[in-house]
Amino acid sequence: KNVDAHQYYLQGRFFENRHSEKSTLEALAAYQHAVELDSGFALAWAGVARTHTWLAGFATEGGQKAFDAHLASARDAISRALAIEPDLPEALYARAWIETNFDFNWTAATQTVKKAMALAPADPNVLIAAANLETALGNTDRAIEIYRKAIELDPVNAQSRSFLAFGLANRKRFAEARAEYARVIELNS
Repeated sequence: KNVDAHQYYLQGRFFENRHSEKSTLEALAAYQHAVELDSGFALAWAGVARTHTWLAGFATEGGQKAFDAHLASARDAISRALAIEPDLPEALYARAWIETNFDFNWTAATQTVKKAMALAPADPNVLIAAANLETALGNTDRAIEIYRKAIELDPVNAQSRSFLAFGLANRKRFAEARAEYARVIELNS
């Protein structure tokens, strides 16, 4: 409904897909501008959630206090997005990420992933969430299959290739993992 908010959202997507701390902070700023302009923009709230989740998992600054703040902000943004649009796969992806990687709530994560997969079976990010859950459950071979499907849908997604490489290394398929990591670096150094 708000063209400027949509522009900020698109900028956020661009920066978020670069998967670095600096670009994630740029994405967060863009998404926050979008929700300031349109507080009912569920996709932008999901972007806020995903960036805070990424920062909780990978940021190098701030220690426990920053981790707690990012995780709380992610949870809040997920709630806002799902209050606006209860079946938003992008917000469900963020919720599944938290349930899998921070809450270790496999039952809740399984339900969230199932719902997201039913709504968006061809969304590479939803597939990544499903594969990450399989990895957490110890089903690495199944996770590798799902990561490969995500890559088929989005061959230039460095994140899905990185997770695939990790899964291959985990299964001691080192030559395949090395080749995949080289592709990751080529896509996003």
